[in-house]
Amino acid sequence: MRQRPIITKRGIIAFISISVAAAWIILSISSSSVTWQSLREIKVLPLSLLLIAVILMWWFDLVRLRILTWGAKANFSTWFGLQLVWVNLFVCAVTPFESGGGPAQIMMMTQRGISLGKGMAITSIRSTLTLILLSCTTLLVLILCPHMMPHWPLRRLLLGISFPILLSILILAGGLFFPERLKFWGQRVTFFLQRYRFIKPAWAERWTEFFVAIVDDLNDTCRGYMRHGKRHLLGATLVTILFLCAHFSVAPLIFWSLGVSIPFLKAILIQVVLTLIIYFIPTPGSSGAAEGGFFLLFSPLIPGPILGISVLLWRFFTLYLGVLLGAFSLTHLAPVWAKWAAPSKG
Repeated sequence: MRQRPIITKRGIIAFISISVAAAWIILSISSSSVTWQSLREIKVLPLSLLLIAVILMWWFDLVRLRILTWGAKANFSTWFGLQLVWVNLFVCAVTPFESGGGPAQIMMMTQRGISLGKGMAITSIRSTLTLILLSCTTLLVLILCPHMMPHWPLRRLLLGISFPILLSILILAGGLFFPERLKFWGQRVTFFLQRYRFIKPAWAERWTEFFVAIVDDLNDTCRGYMRHGKRHLLGATLVTILFLCAHFSVAPLIFWSLGVSIPFLKAILIQVVLTLIIYFIPTPGSSGAAEGGFFLLFSPLIPGPILGISVLLWRFFTLYLGVLLGAFSLTHLAPVWAKWAAPSKG
């Protein structure tokens, strides 16, 4: 059976099409002479701080990956870690859901000698830490500042995305505390798929062996974190907070550079809610939903002519720039490193 590739031409076309359509719609309803005047008079200081925030965002993402890798008794170079960060952004952009880059990172780590179970543990814990922090902060926003979010669709949407958050945490906890039970349910799911001919019997047996090996490796890695890697978990949590602060600083710095003042903390809290929502939107890179949600949540605070171009600048610095670097890493840097790493003949 031929394995379906993570990155497909259809996903790339969908991401570009939806992003271009969203940009066109937002600019068509919001741009005016004020928009282009603000761009001509953009301030240098906040723009410089914005570039620093983007670099720090990538750096903190790299650092937390390396800390978790050290906790799993493995390692990789700083340059390879940056490629992991950029490739994650690229794959997230061209696959359904914002969280689709994990499998690509796991595949890249296995090529560097990190086992599949360790790679799954590293990426799962990284994503889980982000989701827990976003979920807890969003809950505080809903309780303490309910006026910051419209009542109508967003509250129901937050309840809906709580299921995949809970599922990912349960899978991670199952691999740590109940590995045999997790294996049992994995075998039951495989039996169900085989019974109704979704997969062939030969593939069912291979999948069962593969799943059991992954659960064992995942359990060993997670137990290693709990026994000897508590400081790595704490360090990764603190760095994740710094990563989110750098990420959420981009929007208010964009507003400042365009001459609009907004309370920094309020801008961060709005983005916390937005990020948690778009994390599970089933479009490539959450395209369309991210732009529309940003426009909707900030519309009471930012003038329309400024807000439209701010949406595009926000997406460029938080996603599009990393996507371009990730595509370059996959097409140029990864083949070069693989060639250099290959043993010479003779």
